[in-house]
Amino acid sequence: MLRHRIVRRAPPLAQYIISRSTRCVTSGSSDLFALLKTERLFDLDEQHLHRMYKKAMSAHHPDLFSRCSELEQQHAANRAAEVTNAYNVLKMPHTRATYLLELLGKPITEEAEGVELSSQFLLEVMEIREELESCPSQEQLRLLGARNDIRVASVHAALARAFAANEVDSARTLTAQLQYLVRIGAEINKQRDIE
Repeated sequence: MLRHRIVRRAPPLAQYIISRSTRCVTSGSSDLFALLKTERLFDLDEQHLHRMYKKAMSAHHPDLFSRCSELEQQHAANRAAEVTNAYNVLKMPHTRATYLLELLGKPITEEAEGVELSSQFLLEVMEIREELESCPSQEQLRLLGARNDIRVASVHAALARAFAANEVDSARTLTAQLQYLVRIGAEINKQRDIE
């Protein structure tokens, strides 16, 4: 029995633009939500996002274009990279929030310029960092991680409300807080992996 292979053609090169802000190749639309055919929401259905990513990759995976010209293969690779980049940005709440703020014209930098965090929040962050520097036990790390997870969930819920109500200034502050909490979580996990 003969098997027929479907040969797909990649879109022409003119449809691709290199975006300096996101450092990825885009197909004319810089909206990562549109690329994955999902709603432009902070509080999106992550399972739906994953399904849309898989669907987009099944249509644009470079292996599907193996019998095409070299240029078309490069287009397919670029499109697959663009889809992967979109998924990587949107799947993480802190990068999704940062991206939404960029779309709203109120970007936030890594240093949270223009965002005022309360002295209480910054003091809490400093205390947690000091605890992490004191070489805590695995049990202490577990407790720190659990407390941080609760804070992340609380900020996540507040961010969803802020974006839904179009409270951009509040969303910027909460996004900056979430960035700090995500870094703390990463440091906790790093120390748990070491021991």
